[in-house]
Amino acid sequence: MNRVVNSESLSEIPVYNFTVADNHNYIVFTDYYTPILVHNCSHGAGRTMSRSQAKKRFDVSDLIQQTEGIECRKDAGVIDEIPSAYKSIEEVMNQQTDLVEVVATLKQVICVKG
Repeated sequence: MNRVVNSESLSEIPVYNFTVADNHNYIVFTDYYTPILVHNCSHGAGRTMSRSQAKKRFDVSDLIQQTEGIECRKDAGVIDEIPSAYKSIEEVMNQQTDLVEVVATLKQVICVKG
């Protein structure tokens, strides 16, 4: 962790633009060992609707159906996390083929929510 310190004078420092030729992610460390991720892609699909929209649109029976085969909570307290409230990860990955090469697909078997 770095702390901000007052500097009496501002100085110029070099800024680097990283370009990589292959489809990999790289971690580059600064002089202060701050990691910078280069040539990165999304780590998740993201939501298609707000939490309140999901609560209005779906019920517990929808949650049970959409999470069949996954060990998780299946009650009104987690309706907002229903899979249909999120984008399709396949679609998201297909939109980033210039950044990634999918080599495996993982199947969710458990989900722990507060």
